[in-house]
Amino acid sequence: MFDGLENFKSVYQEEQYELSAIETIDSAIDAGNWHESNYQTYSYAERFLQHCPYTRRATSLIPKNIPYSNWHPHNPHRMFEQSFARVQAELKKKKCGILGMYLEQGTMQALIELRFGFVLDGRQFVCNQKMLLIVQYGILEGVIMIAPHEDWFYTDAAGDKKVDTTKESEYLVYRKLTTQTNIYLVQMSSQVNYQNPEYLCKLFIRFQRIQHIFETPCQSCSKVMKNFLPPTIYDLSGYTAYHEGCK
Repeated sequence: MFDGLENFKSVYQEEQYELSAIETIDSAIDAGNWHESNYQTYSYAERFLQHCPYTRRATSLIPKNIPYSNWHPHNPHRMFEQSFARVQAELKKKKCGILGMYLEQGTMQALIELRFGFVLDGRQFVCNQKMLLIVQYGILEGVIMIAPHEDWFYTDAAGDKKVDTTKESEYLVYRKLTTQTNIYLVQMSSQVNYQNPEYLCKLFIRFQRIQHIFETPCQSCSKVMKNFLPPTIYDLSGYTAYHEGCK
């Protein structure tokens, strides 16, 4: 089997194939096994690229146009990456207690870890909260929140470690915070502009408020803890927090 086909397989083995595209991929692999020319193999690849972008399953929450190429100047995911790079530099410069880094980065999707905390003695960063951003086609699809001492779950995907986005925190409070933050994202879906660095920076600063949930009293009962849980129902715009039984 020639090197071109091996490269072709490695590019697409991480993707979740649509049923209608599996036959095209299998035919391309068989073409290499039969020692046919590179021309036929790349002919299958061309057919796959023309077909695949329009058959990917889009989110059911936020309608979007699926881009064809990451290098198109108006590609929303590329614009998001550019905005995130500017936000990273700005947050690092201000030392405001937010660190962001890519855990996975693809042509049309990305997983970004945000760490919220504070800088000790001007050098050491102390983490109070971890958040995973799930980005698809330049849109923030959802978040997962875990305790600062927890690690993300990984799964083996064709020999590569990938973050398992189906796994949540083992602590009930962080699972509730994950649910509430995703509800907030859906409610704000008509007002978002993830390609705008200023909006993205403001959103991260709002997310930063969640780390103070364990010291924020409920707006109704004025208590911090109730039934062994802090207020887990909150509005990040004005940051008012309530216990589940007080709202």
